[in-house]
Amino acid sequence: MDRSTARKAALIATAVVAAGVVAYATTMRSTPPLGKQAFYYDLSAQKLFTDAAGQYPPIRGKHDAVGGDPEGHDGVLAIVYRCCDRCTTEKIQIAYLQKYTDKAKAIFEQADQAEAQGSKGPNEAYDRAFHSNNTLIQRPGDAQWHPKASPQGQAIVAILHAKCPNGHFPTLVDASER
Repeated sequence: MDRSTARKAALIATAVVAAGVVAYATTMRSTPPLGKQAFYYDLSAQKLFTDAAGQYPPIRGKHDAVGGDPEGHDGVLAIVYRCCDRCTTEKIQIAYLQKYTDKAKAIFEQADQAEAQGSKGPNEAYDRAFHSNNTLIQRPGDAQWHPKASPQGQAIVAILHAKCPNGHFPTLVDASER
């Protein structure tokens, strides 16, 4: 390969990597829903509901319940799955619940505002370790939240990588298609 061709190949490879980094940084803060709606779970009412995707939980819950958060911010993201591929009759299940620390939520919201104005947000918003350590998860019904990057968090997430009792792997459910 001559120098000119090698230089062009290097430029193309650099452009592809840069595009991947930008795409990753932009979606890293996003919640994992597949469509325009996401599943959330109201902790005080213990009920699943849907709302706009891309929010940074905790958000305002949809069900008023006695003993809940007085400001109503007890809605957390619910990662929902089925134990089959391309079926609609299989009951949905909650793999885990997810929210962000107050600090992370504020930083991610600042980054969204900055990006909407064409500038870069706080550096932490693009830091994978910050994101993983400030994303908290728990199983439904558990009392304690764990950083997603912790051993406890990884054990919770593992449910999505294990076969279901029927032999199928879990399939994430898109709240927009319900």
